[in-house]
Amino acid sequence: VKFQFSPKSEAQTVMLHVRMLDKHRLQQQETLSKLGVNLIHSCFFRRKSQAEFLEGLFDQIKSDSLSVDAIYFTGAEFKKFDEVYFNLMLVEHGFSEACFIDQHGKVQNPSDFFWNKSLLCQRGFFEPVTNTHLDIFKRGQEHFKKEFSLKASDVLGIFEFTIDNRVRNTHLSVEQAHARVRMISELGIPVLVTGFTLFYQLKEFVRLSTASPLAIVIGATH
Repeated sequence: VKFQFSPKSEAQTVMLHVRMLDKHRLQQQETLSKLGVNLIHSCFFRRKSQAEFLEGLFDQIKSDSLSVDAIYFTGAEFKKFDEVYFNLMLVEHGFSEACFIDQHGKVQNPSDFFWNKSLLCQRGFFEPVTNTHLDIFKRGQEHFKKEFSLKASDVLGIFEFTIDNRVRNTHLSVEQAHARVRMISELGIPVLVTGFTLFYQLKEFVRLSTASPLAIVIGATH
């Protein structure tokens, strides 16, 4: 949606990419109509904080009826909004399966970014990122390219961590996840933050976007 808060003011934009998860068309239409009304209302009346905007955006919408791949804000009215933080809030509240941040620290739509790419995904805790993580990441990509006879330009290597960890019985707060994302982004490595407790859920998510070779590097504790 693109709007002006007052006459002759700068245009503000909120753009989001949503996947509908309901099985029936009429349910999808109802959810999408609610989302559209909520979006317009939140843009005009619920911009005081990111939490308030999020609450208004999904008012009377079930979390299992849709999944937001990415949401973007532009304009002076949203200058206090942190896109990475807001997208992580979506994952934390169950309105997104995953949030993807590229090597430059920018939110991207994972379905577009992963499209038809050969993907090596290293799953870990990354608290903090260690030289061991980086060495495994480097060697994993080398082996992956050799195994499938791929060029370096054909391979996308990413880190992935989940906010819900069954092994440690822990749940990351948005602040903790955000700090971890900033740390990984400083290394110039793309990162996927998910709510997946099991690695096969990660595989199913990636397979929505690419049928090219896929490798998931996991530790013994996963």
